[in-house]
Amino acid sequence: MARLYFFLLIVFLFPARFATALDSDRNQPAEFKAQDIEIDFNTGQRTYRGNVTIQQGTLRIKADVIHLFFDDDVLQQAIAHGYPATFQQQPEG
Repeated sequence: MARLYFFLLIVFLFPARFATALDSDRNQPAEFKAQDIEIDFNTGQRTYRGNVTIQQGTLRIKADVIHLFFDDDVLQQAIAHGYPATFQQQPEG
């Protein structure tokens, strides 16, 4: 069973100092597409299911399911499951 965990999702949702990320990507809005979205306002968990695509600039993540965990509207953890789940970004330079 192929499971990939993407903590790198944090990189494109919130500014970070990673040399490989394009500066222009950090300033772009994040676009989420999924067949089903479930939000639990009590726990801060958001679950996207069914052909999930998250894109911000040149960064793109595709998965069957993506779980996002927030605390006070700050992303703490992101987990992507898929067969396969993929992460793609144009490197700087």
